[in-house]
Amino acid sequence: MTGNLTIVVDQYNHCLRSINRRTGKTSPHAGRCTKAGFSDGQLTGEALFNYPWGLAFYKGALYLTDYGNHALRLLAAGRVSTVIKGSSVLPHPRGLTFTEDGSVYITSNPQGLLRLDLLRNSLTKLTNGAGPTGSLSAAQLSNPAGLTFLSPSVLLITERDKEQLLLADIMNNAINGICDGIEGTRDGDIRSCQLDGPSSVLVVNQTVYVGQDRAIRKLPVAALGEFILRVKPTTTISGENRSISILNAFVIIIPLHSKLDLCSVTNTQLYSKHEVYPLLYFDQCQGYALNCSWSG
Repeated sequence: MTGNLTIVVDQYNHCLRSINRRTGKTSPHAGRCTKAGFSDGQLTGEALFNYPWGLAFYKGALYLTDYGNHALRLLAAGRVSTVIKGSSVLPHPRGLTFTEDGSVYITSNPQGLLRLDLLRNSLTKLTNGAGPTGSLSAAQLSNPAGLTFLSPSVLLITERDKEQLLLADIMNNAINGICDGIEGTRDGDIRSCQLDGPSSVLVVNQTVYVGQDRAIRKLPVAALGEFILRVKPTTTISGENRSISILNAFVIIIPLHSKLDLCSVTNTQLYSKHEVYPLLYFDQCQGYALNCSWSG
């Protein structure tokens, strides 16, 4: 979105369109609708795309994955240019999302999950195996599509062939699937729910929205997993001259959007139900004395 405009991908017409949310009118934004091809140049007069797929803003510029041209395109200053292109380098790119430091994560079929460092102009393949879950580097993503960050180190990825939503922990090299991997529309617990061709994912106001065939599904961020931190009496959790003194033994439930890398934990045992690493957040804690402030 920009101003009163929403920019959308019209994939099968090979172009981008803008929708004025105030007037409801739609107009071409980039590419020549109904004409596929590859060309850089002016947004609507010269540029051509071939099945454009994913959009992301970064530092005021719009980036686009061009699926049929095996390319990442940049839309800025009224023109389209090509950042990277080639079927051997970036085959069939789909979703993309940025980090603040200029790294862009891209899903690709068949490459899986890729990381492109725009500042260093380097491309890294992050998945290179045969397993669906467990180690991220050993995972095989057969048909990944949309992706977005859930936290600074955790990505959500839709996997169409496996009918799952995947959580990829970049920092800890782990990946796990949500829903049972059977095509369907059943709601319920994240271990037994069903998806039907999930293709896009978005996080808004602590809710995850998944776009799938003929439906949009949603689930709360807190349902994606939790850490149970079993703490001994009088244990101190400290970091950067701040500390939390535990008065009594109890269980701290830390939902997925918390941040554990802000502190070092001593004399504890950490148990994870879903092997994902979330943001520090003590809403559900009881019986402790707090003499510091935490962010996240």
